[in-house]
Amino acid sequence: MGSPDDTSVLYISYISAQMRKVNIRSVTILSALILMWFGCSEPIGEDSTLTVTSQIEGLIQRSKNRKLDYKERLAYLDTARSLLKLPFPAQDSLEMEILYAKGLIYYSSGQIDNFYHTNKELAKIALTNGSQDLLGKASFNLGYYFDELTHRPDSAFFYYQQAKNSYLKSSNRKGLFEVLENIAILQSIQNDFFGTKETLTEAISISNDDTSRASIYNELATNHRKLLNYKDAVTYYQRAIENANSPNKAIKYKNNLATLFTDMSDYDSAILLFEEIIQENALNRKSTTYARILDNYTYTRWKNGDNDVEAPFYRALQIRKENKDIRGQIASFSHLGEYLGQEKPQLSKKYLDTVIQLSRQLRTPKAEADALHLLMNLAPENLAFRNRYIFLKDSMYTNELKVKTQFAKMKYDDEQEKEKILALEAETSLRRAELAEQKTQKIILISLAGFLLLGGTAFLYLLQQRHRKEKLEEVYNTEKRISQDLHDGLANDIFGLMTQLQNKEKKDSEIINHLEKLYQTTRLISHENSEIRTGPDFKEELNGLIANYQHHGMVILVKGLSNIDWAHLETHKCVVVHRSVQELLVNMKKHSQATLVSLQFEQKKKQIKIIYTDNGVGFTQKTKRGIGLMNTENRIQALGGTIIFESKQGSGAKIKISIPV
Repeated sequence: MGSPDDTSVLYISYISAQMRKVNIRSVTILSALILMWFGCSEPIGEDSTLTVTSQIEGLIQRSKNRKLDYKERLAYLDTARSLLKLPFPAQDSLEMEILYAKGLIYYSSGQIDNFYHTNKELAKIALTNGSQDLLGKASFNLGYYFDELTHRPDSAFFYYQQAKNSYLKSSNRKGLFEVLENIAILQSIQNDFFGTKETLTEAISISNDDTSRASIYNELATNHRKLLNYKDAVTYYQRAIENANSPNKAIKYKNNLATLFTDMSDYDSAILLFEEIIQENALNRKSTTYARILDNYTYTRWKNGDNDVEAPFYRALQIRKENKDIRGQIASFSHLGEYLGQEKPQLSKKYLDTVIQLSRQLRTPKAEADALHLLMNLAPENLAFRNRYIFLKDSMYTNELKVKTQFAKMKYDDEQEKEKILALEAETSLRRAELAEQKTQKIILISLAGFLLLGGTAFLYLLQQRHRKEKLEEVYNTEKRISQDLHDGLANDIFGLMTQLQNKEKKDSEIINHLEKLYQTTRLISHENSEIRTGPDFKEELNGLIANYQHHGMVILVKGLSNIDWAHLETHKCVVVHRSVQELLVNMKKHSQATLVSLQFEQKKKQIKIIYTDNGVGFTQKTKRGIGLMNTENRIQALGGTIIFESKQGSGAKIKISIPV
């Protein structure tokens, strides 16, 4: 990093280069910046970053002064951005703020191409840095550019959708509401009335104040009006008027309601409402709103039989020309053309020709078709008017269908791959439809593969569980078979041998005693592995098992046994519970020297828990467990359960078992 003096020279050189590019007033601004720089007199480094940041923020703030010429305001922003090009850490957030401010100035000064390119650059940087709110604002401005300034509805819809997605991610409810409203108006203009209703319904679900609700009610009413559903249109216009929180908004909605009465041929109601609106003090007599009301009021009077309407028609047209309201001029020329059709057909034809030219300029074929329809009445022999009208109506139908299909496809693509389409648009808007379709197919294939993988994994898991269950049942059946063989075979043979020895005249008592022990052991093994009653009888089975181990000097306390839903426990799980309790009691009897045992049962969150405690001699974690406990542990783990030993030598035993239901 250079010294303070070297850095100052570098900065002066940079500023001088900028000064040659701006006018005299901008030179004054940049000169002030040089003085501000020397006043700071800090080296360029980490310590001065905060100072430069504050300078940039100050320049951005000055650029918002609307009293200044737009060139001066842009000069402030250019200087602010130049500071970011010096050797300071990247200040992406400040650069995005500068670009957003420049875009607004370009728009207000009528530089629509610069407005477009600045917002394209802002969208690219915001996408890279993940700034969803600024990405939403840039996308909204780009949508507005194609909607209102260049009249390309498909591109406008695309960017509005991008803005909607970004506002959803940044939780900007105000921005989201505004973009939904613009999407609905765009759909309505393109005669996609059902799409409009869907969008407006989404918008009203996020509105949280009277102003936004009133606006949505107004758009819903207009939508129903175009669908010729006049009853609902009246209802929604009335709701809009009731929720309007300003006189100007109420005036706008009342005008729409009065115009609806005109459509319904209820001229008396329309005229009464128009006369009420005309008297409003809040109505600016030079505004486009006043021109619209005056033109609609005059047209309604004429339809009601009043022919003294030429002057107010021309007054409304003049206001619209002064405000450069092209859409409004189309309405005025249309009404004048219709009004003058009988008295001044040549002048009427001239006005209707103007409607056609303006309609083509704004790409609104419906207004052109309406004008041609009037021209056909003026000159029925003119086949050109008729042919053009027929062609236009056919193309309007085709175009409406095309636009609706485009809108629907864009919404589908957007829902399927919002992030991917957004990234693609930041690089290029060309080939959007083709690439989007390819990526959508990839997503579907990947999703399908994912579903297959998940399904295969789940199927494998189910097979493993089924295999475990079958293994446990096989072990249980083997135990029952061994028990039966021991009881019916070996035990009976031993008993028969004992009987023969006892019947001899000379008995060998030692052999008989030994055989007696073998017989009892065999019966004990048989009983321990005998068939277990499950289902509703399992509770009694457990009670009987526990009772077998209670005797004089041994107390077994049982808690919670009745609270378990044993009747619905699967058979192989009942076997594991039974064998586990049995093994604990066998070990207690053989090794623990306990006089008091507690068995606690409880069922929580699809788990059956068994807690065994006794006051015996206990054991350590290093104590080698016998084959019985090892088999018990294996059975429990095969079910996905756990067994935990918490005993200490000399302080009793505590064993916790958990088995999934």
